[in-house]
Amino acid sequence: MVLEENLLKRLIQQVESSGIQISEEQTEKFTAYYELLEEHRKKANLTAITGIDQVRDELFLRSLGVAAALNQAERNRSLGTQSGLIDVGTGAGFPGLPLAIVFPIKRVTLLDSTQKKTRFLNLVVKTLKLDQVEVINDRAEVLAHSNEHRESYDLVVSRAVASLPELAELTLPFCKIGGMSVALKGSDVRQESLSAATATGQVGASTAQLRSVAIGARAELDTAVVWRKVFPTPTQFPRRNGIPHKRPLGVSMPSNPKVGV
Repeated sequence: MVLEENLLKRLIQQVESSGIQISEEQTEKFTAYYELLEEHRKKANLTAITGIDQVRDELFLRSLGVAAALNQAERNRSLGTQSGLIDVGTGAGFPGLPLAIVFPIKRVTLLDSTQKKTRFLNLVVKTLKLDQVEVINDRAEVLAHSNEHRESYDLVVSRAVASLPELAELTLPFCKIGGMSVALKGSDVRQESLSAATATGQVGASTAQLRSVAIGARAELDTAVVWRKVFPTPTQFPRRNGIPHKRPLGVSMPSNPKVGV
């Protein structure tokens, strides 16, 4: 336990240069979160990442990269006491739960379609006493058409759960006008972001901003793909289950492919 706490305390040092403060109490929550991940990782198929160093750097730290990608005014608006955040395709809680631990966000929704993972998330939320966090087992294509959730969030986050054209359609319907969707991707996403330009325009967002995420001592930088919501998403989006993945907006699909040539 002492070893885990000491290793997790490196989080405090690694995020300070990004203007993020982590308290001792929050460090204890990260420790408890790590222990639950290790306990339930295999049976709930949560993540292949294991061990305190890897979990800290690849999961906790990279999740806080969302905040590191925002300027102070954006953090105040998106991660403050009057803000709402939804994590689409959260999996084992990344990046939404680390953000909920560190920032005083009024309302946090963790959305995933896999029941094993949402059961785990409910356990974490209860254990860590994160009363502002709601876990929902559903698909984005369904929940985004709910009046309670559609265009209700200041910040929508996602972490490499799909291609950018698909993510645009699945995340931006949740975003308020003036809000942002932030997708964490790898270092080279320029071409992929260009392929999403048509999709973002159709669902109400401005052209993507690509921001390198420098946080901690990781050798390879992530990229935060930032979309701003500028007009309402038309009611037909997102399309029904699976269609955003099979037929991404603005991406040309081969027609009448020849077989056996």
